[in-house]
Amino acid sequence: MKATAKKTLKTKKAFTLTELTLALAIIGVLFIMIATIIANMISIYQKGTTITAVNDVGRSIIADISDTITDTPPFSASVACSFILHLDQESGCRTNPERTTVVIKTANGIGNIGSSVPTGGAFCTGKYSYIWNSGYVLPGEDGNEAYNNGGSHKSTIKYRSNAGETTIKDFRLIKIQDKKRLACISQYNNSFDVDNNSTEYNLINNNAISEEPVELIASSDKRLALYSFDVVKTENTTTNRSLYSVSFILGTIRGGINITGNSNYCAVPNDADSDFDYCAINKFNFAIRTAGE
Repeated sequence: MKATAKKTLKTKKAFTLTELTLALAIIGVLFIMIATIIANMISIYQKGTTITAVNDVGRSIIADISDTITDTPPFSASVACSFILHLDQESGCRTNPERTTVVIKTANGIGNIGSSVPTGGAFCTGKYSYIWNSGYVLPGEDGNEAYNNGGSHKSTIKYRSNAGETTIKDFRLIKIQDKKRLACISQYNNSFDVDNNSTEYNLINNNAISEEPVELIASSDKRLALYSFDVVKTENTTTNRSLYSVSFILGTIRGGINITGNSNYCAVPNDADSDFDYCAINKFNFAIRTAGE
């Protein structure tokens, strides 16, 4: 009698619904963690490149101004007063000759900033003048005002070259020949007080310049601009040498910068005006002495 063969059935093992749900949850958490790490790395990288750009441009500005000052012959600021045609303005100039060296214009009601902020100005060495528009008055990425009511304070430069009269618009920091210091003088009224409503630097009364003006803050994706530029000049009548103490603030146009605050000059990330990863600001200070006779 033959033995009956027994058939063994093999059962297939599979994941339960609970195990699948748990696995998908773990994978989802891992994906979120990886995405967060990548986003933070990109943010840190972008912030770092922005800060580097500010520092590089700042050092370049210092080098250019230093070369100009050391190469500028002795020239008393009061001499520039002789170029003024209006008698009342000339009298004010001779009383305050230091005003022919630097001018800073200010305005209220720009953006959400409650106090007065610089809108532009000029530093006049007697050989070249450095004329700037503040980041508060320049357009943003989309071409519109970066700060409400800022655009109306943006200035232009009018000068004469061998090709005729030319006007420069939408500049950040222009270096231009200006032996008569008209970039500074043109921003004062007849009483020789700063005319904060002036929107034109008129250098037409200079002779035709032999060098083309140079933009020292080139347009880039970082979109940098000055927010302040101040100069204190001390003259030594014995050696006929001058010491310039220069201080300027350079930063991005993006980021809702407010230089009037005590800290957090860039708008914090949860503010509506914030573009924190693209915001950087730095203050530069240096001193340079002119050559004597």
